[in-house]
Amino acid sequence: MPRIKAGNAVVLGMSNDPQEKLKAWHSREQLNYDLLSDPGQEVIRQWEAGVSLLGVAKIPLTRRSCWVIDERGILVDMKVGISPEASVALALRALNAGAAG
Repeated sequence: MPRIKAGNAVVLGMSNDPQEKLKAWHSREQLNYDLLSDPGQEVIRQWEAGVSLLGVAKIPLTRRSCWVIDERGILVDMKVGISPEASVALALRALNAGAAG
């Protein structure tokens, strides 16, 4: 996380869980980043990170995903269905590419 912050970037988590549940989880896990609540899955659906049953019925779950958005609001990289470790690596690669370009 320090390397991401050193790249002048911010980490945010997003879930379809209600705010109170996210606050409790944030506190219990002692997370050092903010969590966003999307209970209606509006953003989650638009970014195709929702879970569907057999590709048909949508169920209220979110796949772990990573989106790297630059300071202009441009999506520079993304991966839906990613491990926490791989998401950090993806973010760092995108930050390094942005710094080099």
